[in-house]
Amino acid sequence: MNLCWRNSATAIIGACLLLGCVESDADQIAEEIEDTIVPPYGSESLQPSSPKGQQTFSFDGEVFGASRNLTCTWFTNFENSRFEQCYDATSKLLEDGDGASVKCVGDTCSRLDAAARKAAKWRNPEPPSGSFTVRLVGRISMYPHKKRYLGDATRTVLVQKLFSVDASE
Repeated sequence: MNLCWRNSATAIIGACLLLGCVESDADQIAEEIEDTIVPPYGSESLQPSSPKGQQTFSFDGEVFGASRNLTCTWFTNFENSRFEQCYDATSKLLEDGDGASVKCVGDTCSRLDAAARKAAKWRNPEPPSGSFTVRLVGRISMYPHKKRYLGDATRTVLVQKLFSVDASE
């Protein structure tokens, strides 16, 4: 981790501890900050990621499983954004016809949007529309939830690192 990121992580850990976080929470926050750093294009390792510390992780009130490399089909338009299916190195991970909502650590959702715009040659100010193949490091929610709106899914994928986004045919 470079000096700038190390200082940012240290500042956030310090602020967290001052606000009453326990040290293990502060350490987990620092890990997540480090996990959002994507190496320069072409230098990233695509080997299966091993989780640091915990196998499960709580984010935004939801419990997620272990961090792993995923290849997901992402559908997005002006009103919906969801992963239709995700695969790891061994199998399909989501139920057919269900999918997963998208949550992101740090600015990974902004980077996902920017990469989709580039892949689709999207010039409109509205969100990009279409299907995309996304390679990422992420976690899948451990427990399904009720669908909250039309087009929602019962699972969530937490995007930690983004490797690539390609427009699907």
